[in-house]
Amino acid sequence: MGRKERGYKYNERSQFYAHYARSYRFPTTDEYFQSAYETFDWWTFAVRVFPATLNSDLKQQVANNYEIGVKDNTWEIIRFKADYYLMDIKNEIYYDPVNFANENYHHTLHHGLEMEAEMDLCRQVTGHIYYTYQNASFEGGKYGGYRIPLVPRHVISAGVVLRPIDPLTLGLNVNYVGNMPVANDPGYNSSPLEGRTTMDLTAAYELKEMRIFGVIRNVTGEKYFSNATRNFQGNTAFYTAPERSFEGGVSIRF
Repeated sequence: MGRKERGYKYNERSQFYAHYARSYRFPTTDEYFQSAYETFDWWTFAVRVFPATLNSDLKQQVANNYEIGVKDNTWEIIRFKADYYLMDIKNEIYYDPVNFANENYHHTLHHGLEMEAEMDLCRQVTGHIYYTYQNASFEGGKYGGYRIPLVPRHVISAGVVLRPIDPLTLGLNVNYVGNMPVANDPGYNSSPLEGRTTMDLTAAYELKEMRIFGVIRNVTGEKYFSNATRNFQGNTAFYTAPERSFEGGVSIRF
């Protein structure tokens, strides 16, 4: 991936910037294959079987990425960053529910606004909020103007980090993910996947080169669907997310 960046510092700790990058994504091994499937004709009561095939015509996708923004650290206790980005993608790899295969869409656009702010409320407490607005759409062609599935418009994360003693860090985070079109449904034939709000608790203890950490995700046990897809019969299948989960581990720096 090639990248060029330019910046202008308006004080010692802050700057406006702009950068351009060109990126590529090659198809994964499973994306080259079209799974076997069957269809049933209700008029003739005949079953047609389509065997698995190799899609050797699938191309790599190429993106031109543009970004402009500001990083402001004028005041030590407040840190702010905002940027607008645009991804102009040719031959994006997507799943076509009509042909039941991964294909290249000739042109898609992903653009949006990202903002984040952190503030030291006191020596032991830091607050933060992150917000992303994103709009990903098909340009021209049979799905022109429609949103790309499984891309939410709004994502918000806000929380606090506590440091009651130097080695110990505690965190509380609230996450919101907005609604989004379901997978395999670029034509909006199904209702969108509903948004959700969850809360996470984190803890970490550092001792020299060792870090012990733990996370409780979705503390309140919020019930929601993490994914949804539309099958060839037009039915929507929903995938239930865990109501509450626990993670933990140990990391060592060498």
